[in-house]
Amino acid sequence: MKRFCKNAPEKNGTHWASGWLALAKEKKWLTTDPDLDAAITRLELCKIAAKAKNILTQPEKNPFTDTENMNVLALYNAGVISGMTATTFEPNGLLTRAQISKIIYTLRDAEDVKEETQAKTKDEGD
Repeated sequence: MKRFCKNAPEKNGTHWASGWLALAKEKKWLTTDPDLDAAITRLELCKIAAKAKNILTQPEKNPFTDTENMNVLALYNAGVISGMTATTFEPNGLLTRAQISKIIYTLRDAEDVKEETQAKTKDEGD
């Protein structure tokens, strides 16, 4: 069984997540090389998730006083993420496994949300 632990190299000496990093860079979800063993912030995951699922619509509203990031707001308005409180997002806060799991689970259905949002925007423009 393969072990996924901090600084665990593959048999060929590369980091176990290097293939996923290459894929993310190829798809332009990432433009830099992050520390693959570091914790991820709420903002960093939102940037990747919004690009990966192409949820890039203009936000309808911003309830947060601590961020104006379009990726965060697009995911919030698509129902993928929520704030830590009604008015704070805590963009520099680190995500727990439970929070990441919830976001991934919600992203699974995000394609339907994106299509509904785009259809709504198109209908309103007609």
